[in-house]
Amino acid sequence: MMIRSAAPADMPALFDLEAQTYGSEAYPSLFLHQALLQWPDLLYVACNEQNEILGYALFAPAAPKVNTPNSAWLMSLLVSPQARGQGVGKALTTFGLQHLVEQGIVQCMLTVAPDNASAIQLYQKLGFNTEVTIAHALGHNEHRLLLKWQHA
Repeated sequence: MMIRSAAPADMPALFDLEAQTYGSEAYPSLFLHQALLQWPDLLYVACNEQNEILGYALFAPAAPKVNTPNSAWLMSLLVSPQARGQGVGKALTTFGLQHLVEQGIVQCMLTVAPDNASAIQLYQKLGFNTEVTIAHALGHNEHRLLLKWQHA
């Protein structure tokens, strides 16, 4: 497995992965293209030896007026169903956090569904701590846990 920055040629595969996983709730192709334009150093893909996309991680700068300075968000971590349980999510998140630190970012936040036990377990193993439950964070009955990671 190789982790690298995403490229324009990866966008169709990322959108397909989003659509297969989330259906009508998927990030639109336009959003993924815009993310690559705005944050080219914060969108990473995991590939196999044939350069097929196994998953992706999208980080984004946090708004300094609302969040701690020098912080970022892990907006999306998505692994293809065929690659789950193989360390892809861990590799993508670790790679991204290392690059955030290299860019002077010392804190990363994310939200996750409270019933997504496997994701919560992964994030906790990587040093994220649960801060609070945000009721209706993504709409009616779409509650989320806010997790934070702090560079040591």
